[in-house]
Amino acid sequence: MRFGGWTHNPDACYRIRLRSCHREKGLSCPRGTQRSSCHDSEACEGYIVRTMSLALVLPDVNLLLAFGWRSHPHHRRCRSWIAGLSGLSTCAITELGFLRVSMSPAYRASYQDASNVLQTLTSLETATFLACDLSTSQIAPVASYKDTTDCYLVELARKHSLKLATLDQRLLASPWSGTTAFNPFRD
Repeated sequence: MRFGGWTHNPDACYRIRLRSCHREKGLSCPRGTQRSSCHDSEACEGYIVRTMSLALVLPDVNLLLAFGWRSHPHHRRCRSWIAGLSGLSTCAITELGFLRVSMSPAYRASYQDASNVLQTLTSLETATFLACDLSTSQIAPVASYKDTTDCYLVELARKHSLKLATLDQRLLASPWSGTTAFNPFRD
């Protein structure tokens, strides 16, 4: 069964949750869900939020930034999406990347503020830490130095039966990302 480009399978159940504005407009719930479980009471900006159950997700740095900083254009969407996950993992690479970019001129966060955001995320009941236990010799060949870390994260997620969540369109278009990487906000 397909919902907006997502395939339903028993090992990783993906479903669409309609936001409250859709309910108010008379749109129906996806088949097989109850109104109470598929609608979110938080204010909506007219988009659909995908939630995953039974499958773990490794959010990449850009999603951690969206989670952490109100100035990010996807902040509210990301907060809601992460709240609906049954499991997520971070690793040293994504956490360090979040700290680095958060402290850059783009966000100008202090180390303490960025660390507090990571503490908020990693203290969620659904959060786990993933060891970077993959040798770089095990990643797919890449064409550019810009792809090395992204490819490593894709392969790390694949090794641990996770999905890499990203907003990076270039990563999603790469041949080595396969079906492991996805954009949680793509309609």
